[in-house]
Amino acid sequence: MESNGISGRVEGSMIARDKKVHFLAGALAGFAGGAISYTLLRNKIDDSLAVTVIASAFALALIAGFVKELYDLFIKETEFSFMDLLATSVGGVAASLLWFGCSFLRGF
Repeated sequence: MESNGISGRVEGSMIARDKKVHFLAGALAGFAGGAISYTLLRNKIDDSLAVTVIASAFALALIAGFVKELYDLFIKETEFSFMDLLATSVGGVAASLLWFGCSFLRGF
């Protein structure tokens, strides 16, 4: 499964497990991003806080996924996988939705 270059193809038996790990990593990074921005901005109570927390959750997951794929491409000298980046980003979306749900429950 090693090759140099950029790929969006899905191959091999580890794919399902690999994508689950990417999803989980994206969700954890997203949740951390939301928690950090909420902690830093919690004294500012208005509608923009919820939007900032949700955007931070997704942004951190996207950045983490992109940096991981650049690491794979340039350091490990394997491929940049758009499917891995997508799985990580979807995990970030899940964390963003979780923060969005919490914004209604907590009323921030």
